[in-house]
Amino acid sequence: MRASAADMPTQERSHTIATQTEAQMYHERVIATVERIVATLEGLSEDDLNWKPAVSETNSLFVLATHIMGNVRENVLHQLGGQPTNRDRDAEFRAAGNSSEELRQSWDGLKSEIAATFAGIASDAMDREYTRPSTGEVLTGRKLMLNTAIHAGEHAGHAEMTRDLLRVK
Repeated sequence: MRASAADMPTQERSHTIATQTEAQMYHERVIATVERIVATLEGLSEDDLNWKPAVSETNSLFVLATHIMGNVRENVLHQLGGQPTNRDRDAEFRAAGNSSEELRQSWDGLKSEIAATFAGIASDAMDREYTRPSTGEVLTGRKLMLNTAIHAGEHAGHAEMTRDLLRVK
């Protein structure tokens, strides 16, 4: 059982509160940004969900949402939360679906898991080092969450641009 902040020495309590505040900031940013991506899917037909611009290295809205959820799941639940992962990044880029509802349901479940992970985050989680499974790169929790938020933001922009292009196709 984790000690409450009131039971800790002042310096440790201050570090714990700062870590919780920082973790909350990353939590809120990641959630809000993935919500932007999921919002681009609403009301689309199966064809529109799976459409991608006729430009090299672009992705459908379904792929973008699937990929960013995989990335967030790996970085938050697996890395920070210590949960096992069986992520198949390549499969994320082959994903296709017939309804935005399946992704919405998946995202709603993942949001709950993310909230639980951040609620139970250790006081030193932002300072710890984590090894990325895909690259072997070693990052602090702080850098890992910053990268996660930036990556989600980049893909939110891609999704919004793809949705705009879809409207004028």
